[in-house]
Amino acid sequence: MEEIIALVKIMNQINQVLLEGNVVKDAEISETAQGNYVSKFPIEVKRYYRNAKGETVTETCYFDVKAWGETFAQFCKRVKNAELF
Repeated sequence: MEEIIALVKIMNQINQVLLEGNVVKDAEISETAQGNYVSKFPIEVKRYYRNAKGETVTETCYFDVKAWGETFAQFCKRVKNAELF
């Protein structure tokens, strides 16, 4: 039981992911009831690897991203549709 509690404490500290990809469409910007802005936008991330035959394979994954606070401000200043983010 102590091991499970320790694992949960560690997992609660892991809350960041770094993705590099292209913005698929322009962001949707909304305001919360508290007056904070949030931006939602999808990005595509490509993964390249070689299969067992030695052929280069490209996989594309799509992620929905939400940006708040300072991340939101930086996003609005720098990113437009189809740009690398």
